[in-house]
Amino acid sequence: MRSVGLTVVFLCSTTVLGAQDSAYTPSFEMPEGPQLVAIYVGSSTCGPCQSSELKAAIEQAKRGLRKQATTARLSFAAIGVALDWSVEEGYNFLRKSGEFDEIVTGSNWINLGALRYIWADSTATPGLPQLVVLRRTIETGAARIAINNERILLRLLGDSEIEAWVRRGLPLPPLE
Repeated sequence: MRSVGLTVVFLCSTTVLGAQDSAYTPSFEMPEGPQLVAIYVGSSTCGPCQSSELKAAIEQAKRGLRKQATTARLSFAAIGVALDWSVEEGYNFLRKSGEFDEIVTGSNWINLGALRYIWADSTATPGLPQLVVLRRTIETGAARIAINNERILLRLLGDSEIEAWVRRGLPLPPLE
């Protein structure tokens, strides 16, 4: 009887650990130095953004990019940008794609996330869904925090392009 109880406890523990390993969890520490960032841009009104395959690919990308960042000794952040007018609708949409370290929602195509990661880049195509991967350096000081040397490593447009990139193993240019 005792071994059955231990077996049940072990199986429950394995299940709980497996569930934790399958979901991205944000970091709650102030980053310092080089950072890898993934920005997912979507909307509750975007048909392809509702696909369960895309949601799974975004979750896998967050986990895989964090692993690449850790290997390269970079911090990692996942940012979700919802191009919805309603903050609540945008928030609910992003929650369906898992956890993010930061979210930007409301004001549709003129929210701060769209302005910074789409409209500020003259080479960007305004379309959904979109995944932008960038590298930047965060410098914290006594009086201010600065983000420097921000450069886009990769921009993927459309669910099929994002999903194919994830299937290829999340290849990136060198992170140095």
